[in-house]
Amino acid sequence: LHDKRSKLSFWGGESNKEKSDKPDLTKSKLFSSGDKVSTPYGQAVVVEHRHKSKIVVVDFIGWTSNLARAYIQESVIKREGSSFLGSILRSFSSAGDKPGSPVKKTSSAEKQFPHVTGTKMYTPFGEGIVTRPIPVMNRVSSSNSLASLNSLTSLTSIQKSKQESSGTNTMAISITSWTMGNGRHPTLFCTVDSAKEWKIKKNLKVASHTRENSLLSALGSLVSGTVESLSKKIRVPREIEAPKIEAVKYERYYKDGAAVTTAYGDGTVRSFRESDGFYTVSLLTKSGKAFATAHLQEDSMSYRLAKGCVEGYPVLTKFGLSGVLQSVNPTTGVHNVFVPSCGAICYLQPDQVIRPIKAAVSEDVSTQYGEGKVMKYRLQDDAYEIRLTWGNAMLYAKAATFDRIDDRMEDKGGFGM
Repeated sequence: LHDKRSKLSFWGGESNKEKSDKPDLTKSKLFSSGDKVSTPYGQAVVVEHRHKSKIVVVDFIGWTSNLARAYIQESVIKREGSSFLGSILRSFSSAGDKPGSPVKKTSSAEKQFPHVTGTKMYTPFGEGIVTRPIPVMNRVSSSNSLASLNSLTSLTSIQKSKQESSGTNTMAISITSWTMGNGRHPTLFCTVDSAKEWKIKKNLKVASHTRENSLLSALGSLVSGTVESLSKKIRVPREIEAPKIEAVKYERYYKDGAAVTTAYGDGTVRSFRESDGFYTVSLLTKSGKAFATAHLQEDSMSYRLAKGCVEGYPVLTKFGLSGVLQSVNPTTGVHNVFVPSCGAICYLQPDQVIRPIKAAVSEDVSTQYGEGKVMKYRLQDDAYEIRLTWGNAMLYAKAATFDRIDDRMEDKGGFGM
């Protein structure tokens, strides 16, 4: 019995030695390089599985830092899609997403963002490229990260290095989807955090769109293959054309040649862009000559009204005729002036209306000597020639010495009521 026990203990000891040298594959989890896993700190990809120390080296997905690596115990890591439904869906995914396949490498521009000129960016104001990147800063050495097995400490050091590298530096992005009047593109200045946030949002949209397409393609292939096996005559289309979305066009308000007033002075509308709703406006000097060009939206300007003039009151025109300003067309800036002396209507630009006056020629007025009719207005001395209704007398008066009968009726409410 003693010999049997020694033999049994000998073989038992050898088996125990072999078990100690080899990893216990039955109890421990096996992770291969490239597996997508879930950790307490987010989604990650397996880089290396150390069986002896039960430590898994992972790179996090979606972190803004160029390198976010952690060393985590295998007991707190779960493989993505470990359920029955996840295993079925994983069988229809592309070969690049299978466990054990190498992780898709990013381009050098993406690895070195935001330190590379020419990187494409998708901003809230349109698509552009980086023209002034951020200078390269010193990164956290990999030896310090490898020396620590505590995952929380590694993540904290990475976040600190990220905050220190951000700083207050700004980067310049040329918005290529916009073109100004001189043929150049506007430049947008932003912080690194804002640029990274825009880039992450764009990548998330592309990734979600790719997952949806791969899932629909896998299910479509499964349904198509099943139907073809039952009947070759029945075919299921695999691709569905997405509806075309037409570009939004802005509605135009001001017409070409319209006289407008802007924050930079008076101007004239030259053209309109339906794609972004901007007007090209020629800015004018006081003498009426163009000296600059501005690109403005509708909210940044208004129609131009002749200086000091009010609709419904008499005005003096550039041609020596006096009349009543009936209305102004806001889309063109044209002034409609009724001339009572000849019963005509003149359509004039704002610069063709000189100034407001007390009464137009042929209008009835009331003076301290009785009622009369305006026969002439003299601009050189701002005097009115009024023919009185009695005695055919002529009165030469200033604007302050008489009243326009229409104004007096409006003040009293009409006919003194």
